[in-house]
Amino acid sequence: MKRLILLTLAVAVLLVCGLVGWRAWSAFRPSPLPPVERFRAGCPDPNAAAKIHVDYPGPTEDQTVGDLAAMADAVLIVARETNRTARVERSDSGLPLTIYEFVVRESVKGNDSTGEVVGIARLGDRDQHEDGFPRPGLGEQFLVFLKWVPDLKAYEHLYGPETFRIVNGEVQPMSRVFRHLSGRKLGDLLPKLRKAVRGS
Repeated sequence: MKRLILLTLAVAVLLVCGLVGWRAWSAFRPSPLPPVERFRAGCPDPNAAAKIHVDYPGPTEDQTVGDLAAMADAVLIVARETNRTARVERSDSGLPLTIYEFVVRESVKGNDSTGEVVGIARLGDRDQHEDGFPRPGLGEQFLVFLKWVPDLKAYEHLYGPETFRIVNGEVQPMSRVFRHLSGRKLGDLLPKLRKAVRGS
């Protein structure tokens, strides 16, 4: 009986000492660090390229790509085969303007020959691009409708993003106006453009 009482007292003393020790450690332990803020879907990425919103005068709903071909100074199939660019400042807006170098794959209209390098100016620089009109990637091909800008000694896109990316021989419009042409074979579209150019 004496042994049971001693054992009970020893356990009680240990429990009290443990409780006191735990409270002392809790009082002096460092406060936990705030949780790390993680990137959440829907939040803007601070490292993403900035976008420039540009209001271009666009073609009307009744205009066709043939009308664009007739109005343009040059209609070309071009490919981005080099990263070389020349950056200039646009004097009227102050926004950066990049002149991209493209290789002419085929000329539908204009004086540019196959294999020639042409400059096409676009608003934005390495960290900026026009909203809905991203920077052209290396190796990409495009059907472009262009106007010549003597001050830049380069072309600009007629109506801004009225440009067609060429993927596996098909045209993919980069604007909404000509969405109905998405998936059209380039070989089927070119004769219509040449006919429109001859009639202009």
